[in-house]
Formats: sequence, structure tokens, C-alpha cells
Amino acid sequence: MMGAIYGPDGLFTGGLVAGSDESLMLRLVPEGMSVWRYDAAPPDPQRWRVEAGELVEYQPPRPADTELVVWSWDAEAWRWASSPTPKAVRAAAAEQIDVAAGRARARYITSVPGQDATYTAKYAEAQAYAAAGYPDCVAGFPYIAGESRPEANRSAREAADRIIAVGDQWNLVIGPQIEATRVNGKDRVSRLNRPAEVVAAMEEVVAALDAI
Repeated sequence: MMGAIYGPDGLFTGGLVAGSDESLMLRLVPEGMSVWRYDAAPPDPQRWRVEAGELVEYQPPRPADTELVVWSWDAEAWRWASSPTPKAVRAAAAEQIDVAAGRARARYITSVPGQDATYTAKYAEAQAYAAAGYPDCVAGFPYIAGESRPEANRSAREAADRIIAVGDQWNLVIGPQIEATRVNGKDRVSRLNRPAEVVAAMEEVVAALDAI
């Protein structure tokens, strides 16, 4: 004889026992538990419970919806299934766009602590050096001095012009393009409510950022 163990609340524990009679099976289960005898297959613990001596279908209480998760009944799996709310999908999409923008920036600038400040200082110094007429004396222009002769195989003017060219490409072209794509993309997904549309829009924006 086979039996499935259930508790005082009628819920099956998933435990099984075997014995020659019900009294023997009861001696094999923890105190306060009971046994439901079965012939072919044990009751599915998720789907069945015992009420007033009868086997009845049991649907667990519906979890509470939140701003980020809603619940719906999955009869095939016999459980409550969670789905993200539009707000959650939009938040995840915005995060993916930000991550893609970070990848795009990393293809052009070194993303280590302090490097942004270094780029800004070099660019400003090179512009100031050019505005001063490219003087022979580079005192007061430490970045120009460090990247020109005798430390490097280029003149002070060449060093300044190179810094300015790289800075212009980033500050006037690439940087604004990435930022515009990021901001406009996040604005776009923020106006959508259907999750499928949000995901599709996000994927387009991420593809655009990955192509920069």
C-alpha cells in the first residue's frame, strides 16, 4: 500500500510512505501528519489537497501584484506565474540602453578612474597652447611638454594639434552622437506601454549604439 503525506492544512508535503496497512503507514510519518492512500500515482503536491476527507484541486493564494510584477494563473503548470509590469520592462530597457552607451564610449575613450578628468585637462591645455600661438616655451603646459620632444617623437605643435583633433572628434562628434542616441532612445521607450514594443524599441537603440 502506498500513501502520500499531508499536513493538518491538507497540503501534501511531497513525502511518500509504503506499508501493509494504513496504521503502519501512519507510524512512519511525522507527528501531526496524515496519509492519503493512492493506487496509481501520488497526488501532485502543487495541485491537490485534502479537505473534509476529499481530494480537491487546490489553487495557492494569488501573490500580491507590485509596481514591477503582476501575477497570472498558469493552469498547465498549476502555479501562479509572474510577469514584469510595463514599468519594470521600461526600467530594464533603459538600463540596457545605458549599458550599450557605456560600451560605445569604451570603444573611443579609456574608462578607468580619473581618465575623464585627464582628457578634459589635456584638451583644455592644448586649446590654450594653440590660442597662445604655439609658443616655443612649453613651461606651464605639462601635457604638451610630456607628449613632445624630447619625451616623444613629435613637436609641441604636433602634440597639441593631435590632442585637439582627438578631443574635437570626441567632444564634437562621437560623444554627442552617443549621448543623443542614449537620451532619445530612453525617451522613446518611456512613452511605450506594451512590453513587446518596449523591447523592440530598446533593441533598435542598442543596435544603433553598438554601431557607433
